[in-house]
This record gives sequence, C-alpha cells and structure tokens, in this order.
Amino acid sequence: MSASPLESSSCATMTDSDVSLGANCHGKGRVRLVKVIREQCGMQHVLSLSVQALVEGFDMSAAFLAGDNSIVVPTDTIRNTVYVLARENEFSSAEEFGVIMAKHLVKQYPRLVSKASVTVSAENWARISAVDSAGRPGVPHKHVFRRIGPTKRMAWVVADSTGKLEVRGGLTSLDVLKTTLSAFKGFPRDRFTSLVEVDDRLVGTSCDANWLYSDAYVRSNPRFEKAVDSIEATIVQTFAGPADKGVLSLSVQETQYDCGRAVLRAHPFVDSISLYMPNLHNLAFPLHNHGLENKDHTGYPFIFYPIDEPH
Repeated sequence: MSASPLESSSCATMTDSDVSLGANCHGKGRVRLVKVIREQCGMQHVLSLSVQALVEGFDMSAAFLAGDNSIVVPTDTIRNTVYVLARENEFSSAEEFGVIMAKHLVKQYPRLVSKASVTVSAENWARISAVDSAGRPGVPHKHVFRRIGPTKRMAWVVADSTGKLEVRGGLTSLDVLKTTLSAFKGFPRDRFTSLVEVDDRLVGTSCDANWLYSDAYVRSNPRFEKAVDSIEATIVQTFAGPADKGVLSLSVQETQYDCGRAVLRAHPFVDSISLYMPNLHNLAFPLHNHGLENKDHTGYPFIFYPIDEPH
C-alpha cells in the first residue's frame, strides 16, 4: 500500500495468514510561505520558505483499515497552520520555523500525534547595495533583494511526544568549480577501464550537505543563520584552499572528507555531517578532429564541454 508521501504514506507487510499495516504517516508538503519583517527604522527583511510537515500517530491504523477520520489531522489544517504560526511567531531561519512547527503539531494533538517531522527549504534572497538618494554608492537597500541560486538552505526537524527534539541543517546545490590542482591517478585498471590518468583537471560539484546540531546547541538559543553562514564558508574554503595557491585534490573523495572534517573541527556544536558531492565533469573537447591543438601555454587543455550525467 502506498500513496503520495505528502498526503499520506503507509506500507503493508505480509504475515502468514493476512496483510498487516506497517509504518504510516500523513501531512502536507510544498506549502510555500513568504514573510516580510519590517523594522521601525524602515529596513525590511524577507523569508521565502517551502514547508513539508508529516505526522505519525500513536495508533492511526483505524484510519487506514476502517476509514476512521477522527484520528486524522486534516492536511488542509496542517497547511493553514504554517501561515498562522508564521504570523504568531518571530523567526529568522529555516531551522527556527521547523522547530516551531514540529513542536506545535505534537502539542496541539497530544492524543493523536506521537511524532512530527518537518522539512523546510529556504530561498536565498540577498539584499542589494545601490546608490542612495544622496548619491552615495554601495548602500544596503532597505527593501530590495536579489535571489542567489541555485543554493538553498535546508532544515529537518523531528519532535515527539516525549519531548525529544532533533534538528538538522543543510544546503542543497552548492555549486563550486576549480580549474586546476585536481588530479586522479593510481586507480585500478581492467578491461572495462577507459579513463586516462591525469595530474591536472577541472573538478566541479553540486554539493548537498546536512548536519546534526548537538542537543546542547539546539537548547541554547542558537543562531542558526550564523551557523549556516560559517559552515557554508568552511566547505567552500576547504574546497578552494588559499586564494593565492589553492590546494591539491587527489580525488573527489579526499576533498569530500576534508570538507566534512573541517566543518566538524571548526563547529563543535555539529555532531555529524553528511556530504553528497557528485563529480560534474568538464571534458576536453577533441579539437584535433578539426586540425587544432587543445592546449594553451601550460600544456593543458583549455576548451571543455560540461556534462552532468552520469556522475
């Protein structure tokens, strides 16, 4: 048995004599929210979020087996809850709103909901700088923003009826590219291998990262926005190395581990981190087919064509 995971989800398992209901949940997804925060001084801020909230019950089997809706939180109610809680609460990050939403669902339905899982993605709207009315350049605009992408900030929050709270933060589609100081050599070769060893190549990736905040940090009035800024900067800096010299990458695997290790060492409030870094290839175009050499003064190729599948 299965259905749309954003409305309702369940699985059935076979027993010796019958079919039994397995784990199940229901909720609402892709609930889009924009909140404008206006300060007395005229400065304004904007948050653009997409929210998914799923609830699990102590025993919701009757809803699936007998159509008993008295134990089902309507998904329309969950959608409306997003906007009401956004109105009634102050927050400045995906993590904060995820915590607000997950705690509310468990508290609001103490006899029905045993666990709430909330996923929040946040668009990156950055304030622009412009010339002000006095002719001064580079002044932060009070109410105009530009979207920076494709990177999005993420939060995954789980709250349950025992008071347990787990908060994860993350990033998706953090695109980075280096044009030198990446090698790949010494790998095993067999009759299926066509890859040529290289001591210098382009390496690019679209990094997805998620990390677990420590319980102590979550309960200490955390500044999630600052934390994500710092973690993102650490990943990029580790990938890049010093501005004037860079850093040699012997493989994507080595760089991936280095990035995760750097985050953990620099951020003691992060218990663990997971990184997904597919190698997005840029392949040297075979200009020799057209009577041209694809090398510049360094002796390396400089005309490439990008591919993102397979990776």
